[in-house]
Amino acid sequence: MLDYEYFVKQSNDFFRPNPTNQNISEQTFNQLTEKLNEEGNKVVIAPEFLWNTLSHQFDLTFYSDNKTFGFRLNKEKIRATLGDDKLLQAILFRFVDSCISKGSQPYFQHLPIAIRLKLNIEQSTLICDNIDVDFGNINHKPICIKPTDIEILKQHGNKVSDLEIIVVGNELYNLTSKLQLGQDLDFATIFDRLKNEPKLLQMSGGKSFISLEQSHCKQLGITEFPEFVQNIWLEKNGKGKFKVWCNLNFEDCINNLPIKEAHYIDWVDETFTKTNSFIIRPDARNSGYIAEQKRVNPESLYRKIYWVYQFKLFEGIGNTNNPKVLILNDELETEKLSAYARRKGYFIPDTKASLARQVELLHTHRSPNKLLITSFHSFLLQEKLQMLKGKIQVAFEPNEEQKKDDYQADTTSVKKDYDLFSLIKLHKPLIDYYYKMLYDNNPDSIYFFVIQD
Repeated sequence: MLDYEYFVKQSNDFFRPNPTNQNISEQTFNQLTEKLNEEGNKVVIAPEFLWNTLSHQFDLTFYSDNKTFGFRLNKEKIRATLGDDKLLQAILFRFVDSCISKGSQPYFQHLPIAIRLKLNIEQSTLICDNIDVDFGNINHKPICIKPTDIEILKQHGNKVSDLEIIVVGNELYNLTSKLQLGQDLDFATIFDRLKNEPKLLQMSGGKSFISLEQSHCKQLGITEFPEFVQNIWLEKNGKGKFKVWCNLNFEDCINNLPIKEAHYIDWVDETFTKTNSFIIRPDARNSGYIAEQKRVNPESLYRKIYWVYQFKLFEGIGNTNNPKVLILNDELETEKLSAYARRKGYFIPDTKASLARQVELLHTHRSPNKLLITSFHSFLLQEKLQMLKGKIQVAFEPNEEQKKDDYQADTTSVKKDYDLFSLIKLHKPLIDYYYKMLYDNNPDSIYFFVIQD
């Protein structure tokens, strides 16, 4: 007779671990539960990347153009569509029953990827109900929208009496939300139309973000602006390509809505202790690789020098036998950087595979040097400086540990118009969010934030 430990081992070997979807603090959960349980018509506004956790914890109707949470599994439709596949039918029935017992909706999006892959596109459509969002009848169930869809409330707000707004994660919204103005621009257009503007000179040295005024935008042919614009900036991305971005003063948007009241609930728990989170930088006294001396930073045009420097830092962190994940800001660098890492002896999973499959390959390979390279655009420090202008005071008061820090900047280097630790401090809500998300997946994960300046 097989014992329990045998099945645990088999499970660890052959089944993918799933996150617990508990990436929400007790304080946030309790505050949101209290507000949702109160009488009245309510709309929740939250960044879309929080929806997966919210949908596991609360019974909400989610409104979005892409209908990420717009499809709900229906047992009758499952029976009619998958009558011949008894195993898959039983698995889906069990999933639906489990969701209902927990008081949540059986969203198709919540199905494990291994199950979703067993369904073709037609079957996926046939086994689901389409969830309609009715803003005229929200007293039955609150609706959740993302901040960029706030205009929908202007259309329906007057139809709903005593509408209350619950804003969740506003501190994350301020760090992640932006809107593009106009189309992408090339260097010739920028140079021709802004050649007499001193601001353009700031980008000649490799700087990727500069602030703009509406007058500059009009010179670039951009004449339409949303209401309540907070900041406008120009981004240089890639060789000779530019984008103009803006963000909104979200509080002014909320205050202009036809609502009874607005409640703000923070997502990030400031009291959460990050025991496995570290900021990494070279030893200024003992290292020959100092960013200020090498003139490298995330905006450097000379990418080879930058990544040689980065790998000097990267190779010295963490347990050498544990798999590492390197997160990039620029997806276009993934292929060349993977080739460079392979030449240095790292095992890199095939980037054509899904991210889940890459993680599996990373864990099962026998190499002591295993690395997964992926990308997202959340830690562009200089962009956040542009986004937060006028909202958060950048002035920085060092704490006792930082006062004892013996790091001294290279006074021969170019003087900067910002303080690095101030920028990192402004990122803290986002850093805390991603740390909690990693912790939710595996408490033993270690989060290194590699910096240079």
